[in-house]
Amino acid sequence: MLENAAWHRLRIAKEAAQRRGRLCMAVGDATRMFHRNSHAGNLDFRALRLGLEQSCPHLFHDHRFARTTPLTETLLPNYTRTPEAIARLTPEQRRVTQQAGTERPFENLYNANMLPGLYVDIVSGEPLFTSLDKFESGCGWPSFSKPVEPDHVIEKSDATHGMIRTEVRSRHGDSHLGHVFNDGPREAGGLRYCINSASLRFVPLDALESEGYGDYLKYFCAHP
Repeated sequence: MLENAAWHRLRIAKEAAQRRGRLCMAVGDATRMFHRNSHAGNLDFRALRLGLEQSCPHLFHDHRFARTTPLTETLLPNYTRTPEAIARLTPEQRRVTQQAGTERPFENLYNANMLPGLYVDIVSGEPLFTSLDKFESGCGWPSFSKPVEPDHVIEKSDATHGMIRTEVRSRHGDSHLGHVFNDGPREAGGLRYCINSASLRFVPLDALESEGYGDYLKYFCAHP
């Protein structure tokens, strides 16, 4: 039963990745057409949009991509820190992400979570880690060997509590995530990103496409 469920999830993920691939090809073709027309002094935006709509109609007809939404907004994610996002935080999430707090070990949401999916910043939604790089370190907090988007995780020196450590924060959300140590799995690079569950939101594998993270399905398709 578990094998059948896993196979079903993988099939859905691969089909979604194929759809995403066709979208990227269509956008690439349209972009090349745009550049050709721009150099020729013939910018026909209606023709450009019509070509995209014919190639990938779901981009314009899906309820998540209303016709009133600019094309650039549907293709480029906008990960930002907003007052509304901060207001939605629970007291524990606020203490951890905004005040550089630390949650209790083992008694947190994602330490024991082994489901496939993506971990994103609780404030901005920017992708940070995947379950493919999560491992059991025994420390009591979610541990990862590397970020899925290195540019989304910034490092800062931390001399609090009488220790010299390296703090990690999200670039766009400016959330305190945790710390990175050099005692991780050697075969995976030797790093251990020790992350607070309260700074994360987990997006299951079968929800990546619907929640706008379809680009990350490719990582899971490469690891059946």
